[in-house]
Amino acid sequence: MKLTKPAKKYLAINCFLFCIFNPSSAQADEDTNFRVGLVNKNQVFSNAAEATSGGVIRLSVSNGRDATVKVELVDIFANSEGVKQAVPLGSTPFSPENLVSYKVLKPNYKPNGETQFIDVSYSFNEAEKIDRPVIGGLKISLVTSNEESGEAKGFSVKSAIVATFTYFPIGSTSGDFALDALLNVQRIDVESVRPESLIYALMPDLPRLFNDGPIRASISLINSGNIFLQTRSEISVDQLKIFSGFNREELFRDKLEELLLVPGQVGSGQKLLVNKIVGSEKVADALPGIGIFQIKVKTSGTIGSDVLAELNEGVWFVIFPWKPFFLIFLLFIVILIVQKQRLSNFPFAVRDDSKIKSYQQQDQWAGDIIETLIANNKKEEKS
Repeated sequence: MKLTKPAKKYLAINCFLFCIFNPSSAQADEDTNFRVGLVNKNQVFSNAAEATSGGVIRLSVSNGRDATVKVELVDIFANSEGVKQAVPLGSTPFSPENLVSYKVLKPNYKPNGETQFIDVSYSFNEAEKIDRPVIGGLKISLVTSNEESGEAKGFSVKSAIVATFTYFPIGSTSGDFALDALLNVQRIDVESVRPESLIYALMPDLPRLFNDGPIRASISLINSGNIFLQTRSEISVDQLKIFSGFNREELFRDKLEELLLVPGQVGSGQKLLVNKIVGSEKVADALPGIGIFQIKVKTSGTIGSDVLAELNEGVWFVIFPWKPFFLIFLLFIVILIVQKQRLSNFPFAVRDDSKIKSYQQQDQWAGDIIETLIANNKKEEKS
């Protein structure tokens, strides 16, 4: 199987199909009061023997009324956040169409006050001949019949739940499908999220130089290969200790949400670099107010327990309260210009004690302004 469709066209088609075919992942419809759940809702097969044996999805049901379990084979599409959604069969290059058989062992449900379990078995047809990856799902819903007025016979519960499965024939790919698992970091963005005073807000942060924290990191990943990948990412931040032999100290480490990316798809995640205060619900900035830091992203692309792609990326950034110093520098330059202009206008002026006193007062006022700016900056850093 050759993937000849452009990734953008493929994603556009799937987004369109999802808009017109949008199953809910909710557990039950409020009108019928069903309570449902799934066991073994995300199974992975890595060889023909496992795929031929197949699996069993167990549906737990309670409350509600008499109903019939309806099962439908569907394709699976992952949105920009990696959330799995069901789309019509045959919509994706990894469709299970004509490859999977399923059977509901006890399709009829009658409530008896207890939780009942209904098994749905499925397996791959001639799995040893399948030479490409497969990702699909079984969309399970409940169909009820009611003779009450105002309700049509064969009323279908609006909500449905989807159990997914994947088959990746490791070591048995043949034909014209050449496996290419490739994952890349598209970008790592870093920004300060602390609210600033109006005068500071007029001065935007310089690239990779921030006046203060907290810092928020945004990471975008792209699946550049031809196989769907489940991504697991971890983000960490180290501080460079300049006065300690340029050693590094780790100040932050956390995991990003897992994503499911089809070929050509971009997924993103964010993390605020703060740590919880022990014994409190509050958080504190994980990074000190001054320093040189490196943010690192470690990501792996997997199918089941098999790691097919790994990458490590990082960027450097600096936190330094440069804005108050910049304002003081500007004020100092303005004072020098004013003083120079005053002297140039009166080169042969006779000594006038009243003017000298006035100049001294102006210098005192300038000094008071500088001290006020420094004091206000220290208050902001403490707050």
